[in-house]
Amino acid sequence: MLYRRLKTALRRAAALRAMAAAFRPAPCPGCGGWERETILRRGRDLLVIDVAICRDCGLVHAARALPGAAATDFHCDVYPWLMGWTRQIGRAHV
Repeated sequence: MLYRRLKTALRRAAALRAMAAAFRPAPCPGCGGWERETILRRGRDLLVIDVAICRDCGLVHAARALPGAAATDFHCDVYPWLMGWTRQIGRAHV
């Protein structure tokens, strides 16, 4: 039982490290601008999210994001167990 829990914890830590490395700077989703000021940095379980305000249009947005399929993988596979949920989210719902 302890071995299985340890193995699961190590697998999750590896997944978190991979996700953290996959985050990339993202342009403003409103105007596409790159000039921004970080107003908040929040971290949990190795994942750090920067919230910024766009200097061109004023939109507050996530300044770093997961590209393409990595975002789907995160929300379907990693996020549920980060939140302590007992079931996975179906990919059709993301």
